[in-house]
Amino acid sequence: MRTTTKIITGIILSIFVISLTFITGFSFTDRKNYHRWNNSAVDIPQDSKTGIDTEPYRVIVLEREKHEQVQGRFYHIFAGDNCGLFLNSVTAETEKNKLFIPEVLLDFVSAKTCSDTLTVTINVEALSEKYAKGERSVISFTGINLYLHTSRVDVVNKLLEIPTVIRNIETDTVKVSSGGHIHIESCTARVIKPLKSRSFKINDCKIDELNIDLDLVTGNWNVENCTVGTENFTGGGNHSIILTKDESKKINWIPKNKKAKLNVTLPGDTTQFVYH
Repeated sequence: MRTTTKIITGIILSIFVISLTFITGFSFTDRKNYHRWNNSAVDIPQDSKTGIDTEPYRVIVLEREKHEQVQGRFYHIFAGDNCGLFLNSVTAETEKNKLFIPEVLLDFVSAKTCSDTLTVTINVEALSEKYAKGERSVISFTGINLYLHTSRVDVVNKLLEIPTVIRNIETDTVKVSSGGHIHIESCTARVIKPLKSRSFKINDCKIDELNIDLDLVTGNWNVENCTVGTENFTGGGNHSIILTKDESKKINWIPKNKKAKLNVTLPGDTTQFVYH
């Protein structure tokens, strides 16, 4: 046998012996803590709310405080239907320039205004650490609710687990970018700009111009019981929509390129098409 062959064979045998030793030794170790996660559900109480003073703002940003990623510690879940960023109209002077949150979240939520932007930050890491049961925990939160009273609706919600809910606001323009769901209800607006979101619902609203970029919506969306002057659709791919009765007086399709297509499904109502 040549020397080179002996060396290669020795290396292979060494790797085999080391691997076999490791596997054998590992089989006798106590593995009861491996892959064990402690699960807990935390319902944030809503009976006591507190207000955080803010400076006047035009834009609202919701985000999480940035931390270094620590692997294998804990994992949080915000239950979307029971959490939310809520924007409502101002009904009292005491509601102006305040962020209202459940009192137990006071140590974990901050609000800072820079120029015309209000940035609301949740320290998710510290919040999870408070309620974690052990080093490997999955915590499901409900009741992570934040309330703002405003007439300006320009929102960037970077927390996909927390829906953005806008109710009873009369304003000129509505603009929302969110990784999660958007719900606009009982509002009056001159223009709703293209909503960037996973899904959205608009109901019981009066809108002069509703703009929908179908490329920006990754999931389901619907418009219900609304009075809409003009509905503008745009997109660059192959899209399908269902038009409900009296959804809007005028519909425009504005393709982004020559390959863009819009497939329209109409219920059994009498419809007139006018081409320009």
